[in-house]
Amino acid sequence: MDVVLDLSGPTLRVAGFRGRTPVAWAEHRPPAGSPPDAQAIRHLLAAAGLRPGRVEVVLPPTLGLARVIPLPPVRPWHLRPLLRQEVQALLGLAPDELIAAWVRTRRPDGGLDLHTFLFHRTSVERYLQTLREAGLRPRGLYALPATLRAALAGPDGTVAYLGEDGTITCTAFTGGLPRLVLNTFPTPGTPAALEVARGLRTVRNQAGLPPDSPLAVTGPGAGPELRAELKALGLPCLPPPAVSPHRRRPAAGSDADAPAFDADAFVACLGARRIPGLPRLPRRPAPLASPDEAAIRRTVALALAAATVAATGEVGQAVLRARLAEVEARLDQRGTELRAFRGAEELVDQVLQQREELERLRQDLGAVPPEPADWLLLAPALAEQASWHRIGLHSARALVEGRGKQATALEVEGSAPDLAALESFVKGLSAPPFRGAYVVEFSQGETGVGFRARVMLAGGDNP
Repeated sequence: MDVVLDLSGPTLRVAGFRGRTPVAWAEHRPPAGSPPDAQAIRHLLAAAGLRPGRVEVVLPPTLGLARVIPLPPVRPWHLRPLLRQEVQALLGLAPDELIAAWVRTRRPDGGLDLHTFLFHRTSVERYLQTLREAGLRPRGLYALPATLRAALAGPDGTVAYLGEDGTITCTAFTGGLPRLVLNTFPTPGTPAALEVARGLRTVRNQAGLPPDSPLAVTGPGAGPELRAELKALGLPCLPPPAVSPHRRRPAAGSDADAPAFDADAFVACLGARRIPGLPRLPRRPAPLASPDEAAIRRTVALALAAATVAATGEVGQAVLRARLAEVEARLDQRGTELRAFRGAEELVDQVLQQREELERLRQDLGAVPPEPADWLLLAPALAEQASWHRIGLHSARALVEGRGKQATALEVEGSAPDLAALESFVKGLSAPPFRGAYVVEFSQGETGVGFRARVMLAGGDNP
């Protein structure tokens, strides 16, 4: 027998199934404001004639947070470390405070969508402790929004669950998996139909579902009047499942005048294990951060970064390359030191070879001519002479005859205001450190004279 325990609302419910046929059920409402305890759960099981054992447990809708997290193509064992990073960036919560249940689906581009429910670890552990005290062994823990897909006829649509306390849980499903969950609380003086309509429209639009996608309402607060009001507001909902007379019976332990317990609705809302691909927690939930992650964190981060670079566009690649470089730097921090130590002899040999080669070049070239700017600095007389005669020097390069010989002359290009100024400039270059100069070519323009001159250096052979 499969036993489903509903802890999602103020009224505790339990049902036992053989196949999809309920054979035992009961409900119990603890005093207002008191959380479910082991004694109340044991009383509920006794009223239904069920013995403590393994159960499927449905948790309150406000306990979990639903998110769809897009990921690159990764191995299954890489999901938890990557999910831990994404959750910490998304919510700003420490990973060891959260427990995650997820189902992965593949996108057309090869990536993954992680349909995730996040639970606060302390709250889940409190429920587990209560179940253990009641003698129960949970086979799976489910978030109530994920179990609502049975109210839809197809894989896509939006479901509103109305709890006994007036809370409204709207869940959008795409591809049969919950994509977005919105929990709202009743506003005093506002009709329930308006609250439900607002929640359905908000969730449907944010999930990207078309306006004509199916809508459904379920839960203790969903009745024919609510469906009629929603239809008047332009939101027709799917009809509830047909209830067979032999399956609509008073709940065990309830008063004779109490409304009959809708077993079919119980199956639709709580037949959680029979819904394929339903996110559920394991029997022993573990926080997102586990001790064994430290050993593989760097390798996983490197692999995921590389996979993400391959799966994203050009803009994303630029950002991810920077992340990849940062990860590689951290990963190779110690490895680089080790490789440097092992390759010290090779590095020393390379440096010595480079130094020997540099020394040979210096011997072959002799005094290597400096750049034109260096010549102007080493020969301030040239610049002073040019400035005195208002000559504009554009360039100066050294002229060397033969390999290994000293520079013997400079080739200077510039402009002069007129030929007289150019002639005075050339004559003035006969004093040290120069041995004279002559104009190689010049051109007369409207604004002055452009020239190229050769300046002989003192102590060198004239070219």
